[in-house]
Amino acid sequence: MKILEKSIELDGQKLTLQFGKLAQAVDTSVYATLGDTAVLVTVAIGPENPNLDYFPLSVEYAEKLYAGGLIKGSRWVKREGRPSDEAVLNGRIIDRSIRPLFPKTYKKQVQVVVTLLSIDGVNDPEVLSAIAVSTALSVSSIPWAGPISTVRVGYVSSAEKKESAFILYPTENEQEFSDLDLVVSSSKEKVLMIETKANIIKDEIIQEGI
Repeated sequence: MKILEKSIELDGQKLTLQFGKLAQAVDTSVYATLGDTAVLVTVAIGPENPNLDYFPLSVEYAEKLYAGGLIKGSRWVKREGRPSDEAVLNGRIIDRSIRPLFPKTYKKQVQVVVTLLSIDGVNDPEVLSAIAVSTALSVSSIPWAGPISTVRVGYVSSAEKKESAFILYPTENEQEFSDLDLVVSSSKEKVLMIETKANIIKDEIIQEGI
């Protein structure tokens, strides 16, 4: 199978998407890198069940501790544990971002799995994952009305210097000093998903960030 590759610049970093490099048995696979952060997204399609009254979409965000150079467990047990709360939340963020763009009558099983392979501590794996999922669904055989864009926005205020600024795609270090952690997913027409946590700040700041 021929490997296709596309690269663009994102906030001064090279974002590369490779199609068909890994997991060639699934409907679509995308290997995405941003700096030294890397994720693998696979999309698998199952049979249709017309008797279902809901859309059987599942999204799994799998964190691998080896991505950060760590080994899980005690001296004797080295297996990965159950998903962390952050991994579950990241999966839900992606689910809420892509689910509205599937046809309401679509009843085939769709499984999206995001595997975090490498993290450099600078580039955001959650945003990279959302971009890769959007890309994978866009080139799959699924009638999905994408693509979408996903961005993380931070906000740092300084009472002493009377200065404040939004930060686009904040690094892990910048997030520690940010008063706002805002993730927004949108299509060309509308905002699809908003996830935020923040210190006490004005509503106008959040609205401006969106």
